[in-house]
Amino acid sequence: MNDSQLSALAVESSGSSLKVGLSLPDGRIMTNSSDDRFRHAEFIFPLIDELLAGNSVAKKNLELIIIGLGPGSFTGLRVGMAAAKGLAVSLGLPLVGLSTMAAIGRRLYEEHGRTAVVILSRRNEFYFGLAEAAEFRDETIRLATADDIAGLPEEIKILAVDFDPGILNLPEERIIPAEKFMVKIEDFIVRGIELFGRRGGDNPADLNPLYIQKFPVGVKK
Repeated sequence: MNDSQLSALAVESSGSSLKVGLSLPDGRIMTNSSDDRFRHAEFIFPLIDELLAGNSVAKKNLELIIIGLGPGSFTGLRVGMAAAKGLAVSLGLPLVGLSTMAAIGRRLYEEHGRTAVVILSRRNEFYFGLAEAAEFRDETIRLATADDIAGLPEEIKILAVDFDPGILNLPEERIIPAEKFMVKIEDFIVRGIELFGRRGGDNPADLNPLYIQKFPVGVKK
């Protein structure tokens, strides 16, 4: 079986919607989700069990666990991480973690060119990353203010993830509408499987949600 046919389970819990996805041996990707942002801990295992049962996949037949690292909700990320690590360790499966920006970066760049990915933080600031190539580097993610984002070169489009971009006070033409690009659990599965094939799994003991320190936004011009 090649990597593209791995039976992989992915969990993304950094935002208001809890998403789980399952890749099947025939190449299909099946999904399940909950939009109750305050009950991720309650729904995560029922969502997983429902997804597996609905596709006749036993936990023992999984080959890889993929977990979204954020950045995003502290509580949501901890819930997802605990679930993913628990499954990986108990089932003896490899675990791969990747950020939201790494998951969507290639597709975003191919569809919209150089794009700033912006995720709302808790302190009137934003997690910021620039998709400007097929490979996104997590070390470039920063905290930014609305003024930092407004000061980006005008040719750079803005993707607001999981919040109303109106709070950025930017011209509509600079914003990628939600209907034109959405973060999908499929992105995590495709990219996670690719990363696993390239570098193997992560050590569960060393894998943690992506918590961002404060650095100034820097953009290549």
